[in-house]
Amino acid sequence: MINNMKLMKNKKVLFIIVGTLAIVILYILLTSENSKNSEYEVETLNSNQYNQIHIDNLNTAISKVLINEQTLNDNGKVLTEGHVILDKEERDNYIKVYLIASGGSFGFEGNTFTITSGYSLIPMVMDFSKDENGNLRFIKKQEPMDGSYYIKSLKNMFPHNLHKTVIHETERYREDIEKQQKIQANNYLNSINSNAKIKIN
Repeated sequence: MINNMKLMKNKKVLFIIVGTLAIVILYILLTSENSKNSEYEVETLNSNQYNQIHIDNLNTAISKVLINEQTLNDNGKVLTEGHVILDKEERDNYIKVYLIASGGSFGFEGNTFTITSGYSLIPMVMDFSKDENGNLRFIKKQEPMDGSYYIKSLKNMFPHNLHKTVIHETERYREDIEKQQKIQANNYLNSINSNAKIKIN
């Protein structure tokens, strides 16, 4: 009788230990999966920051996001952006856009109007929602991580058919993107009646 009671007690203890270990293992697996999903993607903007972007044109919406995220430096006079849409996915009222973009603050250096701060040819992913009237609402933007995680983060962000483009071929879009920025810079110069020379590189 006593031996049976001890056996039942041991089984109960064993059951508790095994159950606890199972819960711990499940927790570790779930948290590691979440870490894996976020390890190579850095969300730099979200809808709480720019939730007033309601525009029916996708390129215009992207431009607004890229301008709104920048800040003029001390010598800056106007913010510019340029982008090229590589592809997009639409599902129901949700749009995911794959693009390459540059942004920069233009300022005067003598009689030259040039970029004084900014970034160049960065692959990005933007998410928008679309209402029944076709108006777009910005949700979030993702950029690749720096350093040794750069390539891995790009592969995690972009579909396989765009890997070659975003890893090895961003330079091919420089001329088009810089042309967009020069137009914006020129518009500012015209507004102040300046004949300064525009320079990016």
